[in-house]
Amino acid sequence: MKKIITIVKDLFRYFQIPQKEKNLTLFIEKISDINYFNRFLIDLYKSLDLKVVILTSQIIEDKKKINSNFEKEFIYIGSGLVRYLYFRFVNTKVFLMTTPDLENSELKKSINQVKYFYIFHSLASSHSIYNHNAFKHYDYILSASPQHCREIRYLEKLYKDKAKIVLPFGYPRILDLKKEYLDNSVNVKNKKTQKTILIAPTWGSSSITETCLENLFQQLVLMNHKIIYRPHPISLSENKNYILKMKNKFRDKIIFENDISKTNYLNYVDTLITDWSGFSLEFFFTTLKPTIFIDTPPKIKNKNFNDVKIEPIESVIRKKIGTIITIKDIKKINQKI
Repeated sequence: MKKIITIVKDLFRYFQIPQKEKNLTLFIEKISDINYFNRFLIDLYKSLDLKVVILTSQIIEDKKKINSNFEKEFIYIGSGLVRYLYFRFVNTKVFLMTTPDLENSELKKSINQVKYFYIFHSLASSHSIYNHNAFKHYDYILSASPQHCREIRYLEKLYKDKAKIVLPFGYPRILDLKKEYLDNSVNVKNKKTQKTILIAPTWGSSSITETCLENLFQQLVLMNHKIIYRPHPISLSENKNYILKMKNKFRDKIIFENDISKTNYLNYVDTLITDWSGFSLEFFFTTLKPTIFIDTPPKIKNKNFNDVKIEPIESVIRKKIGTIITIKDIKKINQKI
């Protein structure tokens, strides 16, 4: 009932916004996604006095916690039919998204003349963890890296898609993480009393969560370290009961951190343990600290992956920024930490 009431109230508020103030629109599925746009939107506001209307599929309980002045309004649009209708009839000049598969899902392009911009929420390769046509229907791609540029152009040529405008945009999220890390580094050094291990896996059948989580926990608790487990949001939804079972079993030995927007604890982390998660890249470029990769099956969501003759960045870089161990060798992980 709360969701229905919020949708109705926000629909009324949305129609009260003058059309000229709806020229810039952002859609985010969950509130934490705002982190990928913060720096960009702040710069737009500072330089052009331009505010954004934010459509979101998650109700914001406390807007004061979102420390910004660039938003005109937060509008809750839920999911399903209501969200579909918002997308189909939105009238804006620029529509920013970090959700792939526009037109391939219920998220359809508007009947109005709208330019769609995609901003990456991960440094992982675009042709491995996304569908082969996940970015086909965007007008602009704000590329996070030269690797993304090569992949997008390769896919356009391979499938004879219309060329998009690919802009070398970078990954501003790294700058925010780095600033927070450096600002807190001195205080943390004086407070650390034990080594901290962060387990931050990807989601799906190839993830640590679904292949070897309990085994990994059993080995790590034998060591005198602080252990933090940060499941992927999708795992929290799809593997809710299993994660709760693990939390109850290791309640006094492992910290379960479900809020991925919290990053201040990165200063305390000495080693990251992950699988094929793109977070390994964020962690390395922020902290320059070591990563242990559990060699779970590669995370490939693109059924046409083999058509693309480019090695994914998450496969290339794991050999350079960390140590790789097999699932059967998890019992020896204490030798790597």
